[in-house]
Amino acid sequence: MRAGAPPDLEALARAGRPRLAALLARAWDTPLAEHSRALHAHAPAVPLEPELEEAFFLELLRLGTDPDLTELALDDLRARRVLMTATHLAASEGPTFLAVHRAATLGLPAGAPYLVAAYSNVPFSSAAWSGCLNHSDRHVLSEVLAPASDLFRALARDEAQRALDLHAQRAGHERRVSLVPGGQRDARVYRALLGPKAREVVAALREPLASLLPPVGGDSFTAWALGASQAVLARVLPGARPLYLDLGEVVAAYLQRVLPRPEHPVARLLFEPGARARALEALGELALFGADEPRKKGERWAPVNAEGERLVGAGLDLPLAPGPVVEALRLGRLAPGLLLTFAPLCGLSGFRCLGSFEQVEYLPRVKAALAAAGGFPAEALAAMDCDALATGRVVDRAGKPVWPLDLALGTPHRFPDEVSVGEWIAPLWPRLVEG
Repeated sequence: MRAGAPPDLEALARAGRPRLAALLARAWDTPLAEHSRALHAHAPAVPLEPELEEAFFLELLRLGTDPDLTELALDDLRARRVLMTATHLAASEGPTFLAVHRAATLGLPAGAPYLVAAYSNVPFSSAAWSGCLNHSDRHVLSEVLAPASDLFRALARDEAQRALDLHAQRAGHERRVSLVPGGQRDARVYRALLGPKAREVVAALREPLASLLPPVGGDSFTAWALGASQAVLARVLPGARPLYLDLGEVVAAYLQRVLPRPEHPVARLLFEPGARARALEALGELALFGADEPRKKGERWAPVNAEGERLVGAGLDLPLAPGPVVEALRLGRLAPGLLLTFAPLCGLSGFRCLGSFEQVEYLPRVKAALAAAGGFPAEALAAMDCDALATGRVVDRAGKPVWPLDLALGTPHRFPDEVSVGEWIAPLWPRLVEG
């Protein structure tokens, strides 16, 4: 089946999404499976930089990935270099991220792992609600948490109170069980720790989630959350073979290796005043780094940017020099922003990064920034694909959004055998045109 003529693409452009409008004008009627196969038909123009391969290996090691799966992933990175970068790092994902994964995995080559590099330089309060177990009101709290637990009783009282709130009633269909305390709501996901609240939630889970989600081990929230999202997606898209990584950890490890080398293109991009000024002029308002800013109660994510020869923001004031920046990365005080994330992936190692409706707008600015800075291989920049769109929204026959946890909890749902790119993205249209 086909979606027919696309809606008002000029409205999409007016909403600040001109590249998405141009992409959809071309791809609206394309079968989603055909579009997905094209996303994976990628031949890297340059070799994989050894420092970046090592950084991926270190992240796989941090997450305790099986050695055979680690080698399979590294082989895939060396050969294909197709990476899902549309998602935020979250304990559970939503209808849009589920649609992203379905769109990307339809064309995944047989036997290839599905590599998801989730972005963690965001606050817990972003639209992904990274610190929550998210599902719809198809399922009640007693299906998620054991009714005999103290946590269930406390949350049940809270839900009853929220039901009296007319705004909450209008918001309607999403339900969340928070894994983080209120003071951490606006804090950065990157390098977050598992606190008592997360441990209490995991201990109170009911089947099937109690067996599906990983046990709490160690102190890293990101490691646990990646394992949780990976386990759920493997259950609801059983042919996908997903492998989740923290993209922030990969890039931070990489930067610690290359920034001390003054001749390296990324070091020049960051530390040479002329190159940095040209790049930032082309980039616009995107932050160089993110950090946690201390507050009276807890912390909040804040941008960190260059001011002269210093990095300033989130209560930090550091010399913009290799030693202090590398040390701040080592300690986890700084998380890499979008420019420093995609510079090594696309500008030096020829990755095709599968992205959302947001990425297709900002990645061309990253590409322009790298070209303006100079020093990046011409063949890599010429081949840099800014249009690898994988997005949509999963809904049921009535148009109600479907969460991955809904499917894990037993909601019946059948993905359509044939659907066009336009049909897949149509449920997102109101959000897209509202900007």
